[in-house]
Amino acid sequence: MEAIFRPYDPSSAQRSDRSAGDRLRHREKVREAIRENIADIVAEESIIGKDRNRIIKVPI
Repeated sequence: MEAIFRPYDPSSAQRSDRSAGDRLRHREKVREAIRENIADIVAEESIIGKDRNRIIKVPI
């Protein structure tokens, strides 16, 4: 019996996924924003993270 699904290939999956370009563009914009504002991020007095139901603040 032959499988009805084609074999998975990560490179072809990225090309066939319509939103792959959007995800890549978003990731690049986030990296650029972090690079431009790294001084402000590091100068912040605490690092804030978020767990599912609570906000975690870690003082530096």
